[in-house]
Amino acid sequence: MSNPNLLFYFDMPAAILSAILFAALTIYYKHKTKTYYVIMVMSLLISCYSLIKTAGTVLRNEPMEHDFNFVSITNLTAHLLHVIIIFELFYMFLTLKNDGQKYSLWQQLLFMAPALVVLTFLLLPELQPMLYVIKPTGEYVHGPLHILFNIELETYVVMTIAVILRHKKLLGREFKIALWSTIAYGLTYLVDNLLQIRISNFVMVVGLSNLTIVLTQDEKELWRKNSLRDQLTGLKNRFALQEDINSYLNHQTCVALLDVDDFKHVNDTFGHACGDEAIHRCGQLISLYFPNQGYRYGGDEFLIISRLPEPDFRKALISLQTEIMSQKFAGVAGRVTVTVGFCSGKPLTDLDLTDMFKKADRMMYSGKRSHRYDTTDNGQDGTLSGIEAKQHNQ
Repeated sequence: MSNPNLLFYFDMPAAILSAILFAALTIYYKHKTKTYYVIMVMSLLISCYSLIKTAGTVLRNEPMEHDFNFVSITNLTAHLLHVIIIFELFYMFLTLKNDGQKYSLWQQLLFMAPALVVLTFLLLPELQPMLYVIKPTGEYVHGPLHILFNIELETYVVMTIAVILRHKKLLGREFKIALWSTIAYGLTYLVDNLLQIRISNFVMVVGLSNLTIVLTQDEKELWRKNSLRDQLTGLKNRFALQEDINSYLNHQTCVALLDVDDFKHVNDTFGHACGDEAIHRCGQLISLYFPNQGYRYGGDEFLIISRLPEPDFRKALISLQTEIMSQKFAGVAGRVTVTVGFCSGKPLTDLDLTDMFKKADRMMYSGKRSHRYDTTDNGQDGTLSGIEAKQHNQ
């Protein structure tokens, strides 16, 4: 029979810690992903299981003072929760980093098979004695198939480790925590059966807590990165520009501003969906020709900052403009074109770089007014008029 004092040393702290983890996830984490919800369910189940397991053991130690059916139901509930927790542990890592893989019905049934076998024995009165029997004296007696509990748990532990190893690259920083927490849980469960101290639940909660901390840091970093990206184009936005400015100082730098010609006309005539598609496509092409160098600067304006040599930069701009002009958009009559203003220099301060933005902006609007391609005598500044290019190609 389990010593209730030992249970209080480990199961009660596990219940309290998992309840705190559940409360923290519920209250403090505003942007919850699917993984957070799985961990929330796990922490709630562990808290309930630890409390009910402790209560069941205490009731068995004082059987004459309690209704025997209540004692039996309490212990059965604890066993059911434990089976569900073990499967949920496996399911959590199976879905922790969704790699897009879908599982057939037969695969899902195979995953659930160990849990379904044990649940069948627990829920069918004629089979339950094969697992355990609680005598009127409160004594917990192992049945001939009690080892099914161990087989089920260790099977899921091995399956979970296999999933973790398979998803090593996807897990990233979570890999080591996930792997060693699962191994520790499997080993301490074996110790539980030898010493009856129920330390495995506490180990699982500690592992979940550490995993949550790392996940939270990764989620924050992901949200930070997403906040620096324009959702429509995938290009960096003005917030990202502020973070990147210092990296462009003291280097020979080329700057270009692109503006979609007659964009208001596209929106008003063909609809905002067509306008969004044009902006989206321009963003994709900028990323293609200038990887990680493009920013969405405004509604229909794009900024490119590059360390390419000026001749190469100019050549890439011409190719980009031609590519944009060659695009066909459903529902849009004619071609979508862009006008480009560009300049180059070596900014020493953020004010110097801002002056380059302004200069490129002036060159761009000069190109819109004159509808022409032009460069200054030093060949470093100029415009690429989309309207003129369109007329030329017609």
